[in-house]
Amino acid sequence: MILKDHEEEGKKSAKQVHMEPLDPSRTPAMGDYRRILRIKKLSELLGIGISSIYAKLDPKSPSHDKTFPAPVRLGAKAVGWRYSEVMAWIDSLPYSRVDLADEHRRAA
Repeated sequence: MILKDHEEEGKKSAKQVHMEPLDPSRTPAMGDYRRILRIKKLSELLGIGISSIYAKLDPKSPSHDKTFPAPVRLGAKAVGWRYSEVMAWIDSLPYSRVDLADEHRRAA
């Protein structure tokens, strides 16, 4: 929650504003093209661990992905990823569907 000052009928007071959790179905047209994701939110969005994200960025790693979005510097010790670039990267991934019924039959 974020506290925000607002004026209501001439009185100044603090109002609680509820921040929505990250919704990957939202499009950049809704203003998310300016959104910056920190590593934890990026990990949640992609469904992979933080170390896997850094492995995708490391040219020495077998998991290196040269198409993975580069982080942007936010401060001396802080980086983030542009939401629009992350979503474009996701959209560029080949589409494949795991057939869970086949996986279940193979396991049996």
